[in-house]
Amino acid sequence: MTGYPIYQEGRLNNPDITWERARKWNAGVEVRFFEDKLSFVADYFEEKRDNILWYLNTVPETVAADLPPANIGKVENRGFEVHGTFNDNIGGFSYWIDGAYSFARNKIIYQDERQPAHERMLRTGRPIDQYFGLTFEGFYNTWEEINDPDRPVSEWEGGGLQPGDMKYKDLNGDGLINEEDMGPIGYSNWPEITYNFSFGASWKGFDLSVLFQGTENVSVYYTNKAAFPFMEDWGPAQSWHLGRWTPERYANGEEITFPRLELNPGQGHNYKISDFWVQDGSYLRLKNVEFGYRFSPALLQKIGIDSFRMYVSGNNLLTWNNFTYRVDPDAREAWGRTYPSMRVFNAGVNCQV
Repeated sequence: MTGYPIYQEGRLNNPDITWERARKWNAGVEVRFFEDKLSFVADYFEEKRDNILWYLNTVPETVAADLPPANIGKVENRGFEVHGTFNDNIGGFSYWIDGAYSFARNKIIYQDERQPAHERMLRTGRPIDQYFGLTFEGFYNTWEEINDPDRPVSEWEGGGLQPGDMKYKDLNGDGLINEEDMGPIGYSNWPEITYNFSFGASWKGFDLSVLFQGTENVSVYYTNKAAFPFMEDWGPAQSWHLGRWTPERYANGEEITFPRLELNPGQGHNYKISDFWVQDGSYLRLKNVEFGYRFSPALLQKIGIDSFRMYVSGNNLLTWNNFTYRVDPDAREAWGRTYPSMRVFNAGVNCQV
């Protein structure tokens, strides 16, 4: 038998590719009160983009070619930002408060999308990178539940389910758990809301400043090392796997926060994207605290120094979130390979001669 080489055309080119276009407008207002002690700035914006490069998805199979992207996409983004500041001085005690809040939501206006089996599966009309997945409904705890003839059958259960496996909601009621039971879950991994607020004070040479920051309307998808125990070349199981399902833990009434362990989880039934793995990525962080003391200029002039200040500070001191697993919420990358958030303490002096 003699073999012959096969030649085929690769991806086609698109000589008509052009620039993405954007149309923007915004309206803002700035007001000040009480001799500039209180200031407030607000801004509303809208942005519409078209000619976005997107792949064609409604091409007949008779087109035996890998088509290039085309300038077909349309997206809109709108939101607002507000910023306020207040400062005052009472008997030599100075203090200030500052805060900012922004909201921005984008929406896909057009992309070449195939009509799905159900309207909830449409990406058009939803934010870019919106997560879609299954709806988690708890765990199968007994063989009676597994062997129930009325339970929906999972397309990914392979050789069969076991106690400790996940239950998913059969959204279309066809008795089968598959991709047609997926829908929008959570948000994207880009926060719609970001905010910060800070305050500080000074008195007789002492000064203090504190900064908080946070995000809302953002989701994190846990996968790879962050989700899979005993994954090859990724080290041992992590501490969060201790909440796994076992017959003993279930019989003792302990809280179950993780499915049964599997040596080769891959992308099987328990590890399909669902609202179990896509979780709230919101957080509030005490970002920075600094305390200092500035020596009196009258004293410093005697030794030829213009200014001298000592300080101590801390960064990333505390974080509040609803994360099941320990990852840096500011990174929003949940493969388990992000560098952990570092708590840093500093001490120093500022001297000017």
